Amino acid sequence: MILVEGDAERPNIPHVILTDRDPNGTKPPLVRRRLINVLRLVEDGVNYTPLNADAVIARAEPFGYFVNSNTLEPKG
Repeated sequence: MILVEGDAERPNIPHVILTDRDPNGTKPPLVRRRLINVLRLVEDGVNYTPLNADAVIARAEPFGYFVNSNTLEPKG
């Protein structure tokens, strides 16, 4: 479902980001980079380089960014 401004079905929250802990082989999960990109919009001067995925996820939660521990894609 795609929700647009003024849509009666739209939740009364400013925005939603849906992501999960997509595996990335031996590299950090994709969510780490995704959240860092968003956090850079709301935080200035933070060095995210030393932070692992769990630390980035924890840092993002106070801003209302949450990550599901399960994949969003159906299994099968």
